[in-house]
Amino acid sequence: MLGAALGGTALAALEAPAARASVPFALASRAATIAKFTGQQPTYWGMFAPGVRSRFSTATAAGKDAVCLTFDACGGQTTRYDATLIATLRKYQVPATLFINRFWAQNNQATFAQLLTDPLFDIQSHGSAHVPLSVTGRSAYGIKGTTTVGGVWDEVSGCYSYMGRSFNHNPRFMRAGTCFTDDVAARAATFMGQQLVSFAINGDAGASYAASTVTTEVCKAKPGDIVISHMNHPGGGTAPGYAKAIPALKARGYMFRTLSQVLANAPTPTRWVTIQYGSRGPEVVRVQRFLHLTPDGSFGSITRAAVRTYQSTHRLVPDGIVGPLTAHAMGLV
Repeated sequence: MLGAALGGTALAALEAPAARASVPFALASRAATIAKFTGQQPTYWGMFAPGVRSRFSTATAAGKDAVCLTFDACGGQTTRYDATLIATLRKYQVPATLFINRFWAQNNQATFAQLLTDPLFDIQSHGSAHVPLSVTGRSAYGIKGTTTVGGVWDEVSGCYSYMGRSFNHNPRFMRAGTCFTDDVAARAATFMGQQLVSFAINGDAGASYAASTVTTEVCKAKPGDIVISHMNHPGGGTAPGYAKAIPALKARGYMFRTLSQVLANAPTPTRWVTIQYGSRGPEVVRVQRFLHLTPDGSFGSITRAAVRTYQSTHRLVPDGIVGPLTAHAMGLV
């Protein structure tokens, strides 16, 4: 069983759901955020901007042999509630992080209040209007993003303020609507006091997958991965897919953690030295292991091709070079 090396008391403490603890803190002001970031030009647009977390360290006791299951409750017209999915998580006592949009919380206040009281769940923000974070009005999936730094502040602060005022809850993590953000908006959110989170595994493709596909995709998770799925599409394939995926992951010895458990004391990212075709050394081994290649420490044509494939599927420039942005998306820094 993975994780057996931990002492009994320490293991029990980690496996127990985190107690509900929300320490009030203030976001950086709108004026200060606008003053600091207005005029900066974005150079990245996608789901994995620098500073956005898609994986977590497995070098800590909490992160060892662990995966994070995260579920979005999006706003807009889709404010329904997948009670069967939540019941499945409770049945298997699986801690999970729930990213709740302000509109969803407002339309499901009783349910939201009940979820807040359940120590199994880590409640975080999915934004105010469920739009991408952009300082130039970029769009994703046909949804127009924010257009200014002030708009970014409004989208980030709207849900945070609503949860604080109405439920005395202060989220520290946020997933942008559609997960898309530019690098200036990501820095602005960090400056405000919100850690943006993306994903490493797409478990249900916006709740569009059939149950069998959900099971297959979720079971691709490996330690350190953040898995995204949705809790606002009852009757779809997400709940039955997880009903099979959870026992399968448990059978591998994987632990389930919330983001608050694995990112609370995350080590400071180290500086990444770019590696490419012809490089050799331990960093090449790390990349090869991440890509499930033979870890021979030599960056050859096979490694370059695998890096390009990964970059293409993660909306990165497919140049086959592992620079800081690709390394960050892989969770290596």
